[in-house]
Amino acid sequence: IAPIFAKFRAQPLADLVHDADAQRLGASMFANNCATCHGSDARGAKGFPNLTDDIWHWGGSADAILATVTHGRQAAMPALGATLGGEAGITETAVYVQSLSGQKVDPALAVAGKARYAGICAACHGPEGKGNQALGAPDLTDDYWLYGGDFATIREGIVTGRNGMMPAHEPILGEARARLVAAWVLSLSQPAAKADAAR
Repeated sequence: IAPIFAKFRAQPLADLVHDADAQRLGASMFANNCATCHGSDARGAKGFPNLTDDIWHWGGSADAILATVTHGRQAAMPALGATLGGEAGITETAVYVQSLSGQKVDPALAVAGKARYAGICAACHGPEGKGNQALGAPDLTDDYWLYGGDFATIREGIVTGRNGMMPAHEPILGEARARLVAAWVLSLSQPAAKADAAR
């Protein structure tokens, strides 16, 4: 079957988004290799990102998506409970993080948590909580939560950390098939690409 995939190896992902054969093959590769974690509809689940929206922890460009598929990603949110000063610091910081996304919180706790956040969490998530795609640190100001945005789940992430891992798929799929999967995912997440591909 190598000749079937060979013609796609050198094509830019932007071109593969518009190629009906590439899209069919990419969807099939996704179903066989990626749907276990991301779901058959690519909308993800708790701890597994939705690939159909425009929220990307590591970047949503063609190059970033291809890098994720081929090389994988390793998230690393360290356990920060002790660093934040124990239970009071954990609570204050979790409440402040909730406030970043517009949730109603205790204002006094949020103010106290803001100072703790600025001293520790801002290093990865940024001073305004907008995240950092170079590190895979999520934007904390939107309403998208990979693990959940309630107090208990945010607190759990602060106390125990998070270590999500996307395995490298180039060794499993090979270069050409990994590119097809990346092109199919790109078509799902880019409204303009999706509209063009439907024509």
